Amino acid sequence: MAVDFCVCIRPNQVCLLTLFALITVSCARRISPSVGEEEYEVYSTWMATHIAGTKIPRDVFIERTTFPAKDFIPDSRLTACRKGEGLVDSLLTLGDAEYPLDRNPTFKLPFEYQFVDGRPTNATNPYRIFSFSRIAFNRSGSEGVFAVFSSGCDAVEVDSKHTLECGGGRGGFVHAYRTEQPTGWSFVSSKDCPVMIE
Repeated sequence: MAVDFCVCIRPNQVCLLTLFALITVSCARRISPSVGEEEYEVYSTWMATHIAGTKIPRDVFIERTTFPAKDFIPDSRLTACRKGEGLVDSLLTLGDAEYPLDRNPTFKLPFEYQFVDGRPTNATNPYRIFSFSRIAFNRSGSEGVFAVFSSGCDAVEVDSKHTLECGGGRGGFVHAYRTEQPTGWSFVSSKDCPVMIE
C-alpha cells in the first residue's frame, strides 16, 4: 500500500516518497536502445492473435519505426499515468524517440507483411497497417505494456466500381502477460491508463 507522506532528513532532504517512487519504477526493466527479440515476439503474437478469426486483408503493413507512447496520452492524463503505472512511466521516459523495426530478429507471422513509412498513398488492395510503441517489461519479463495503433482500408463498390474506403483507425495501451498457452502471451487492454482513439 502506498503511503502518501514524505519524511525528510536534513541536510540531504532525502524523501521517503522519492524512495518509494524509485522502488516503483525499479520494478520495470530498463528499455534497451534497440528493439529486441522479446519485443518482436510480443508484437508478432499480438498481431497473430488480433487477426486470428478475421479475414486477413490482402496486404498487411507494419510501420517501419515505433512511435512515442506519450502520443496516446493527453497532457491532462500524463501525471496520473505516471503515478498509476510503473511500466507506462518507463515508456514515457523515452520521450519523442522512435526506433527502427526492420532489423533482425524481426516479426514472425503466419501471413505476409511489408514495412512502410506511413499510410500507403497508392494502395489498390484492402489493407491493414499496424504501428507499435516500444514495450516496457517488468524485471522478470512476465509482463509488458505497449501502445498499438491500427488502421486500414476495405474494398467497397461504388457506382459499379471497386474502390477503397479508409477509416481513421483505433488503438490504445495493451498489457501483455506471459502464459503457459501455446502462444506464450495473453493480452488485455490497459485498465490503469485507458486511452482509446477511435
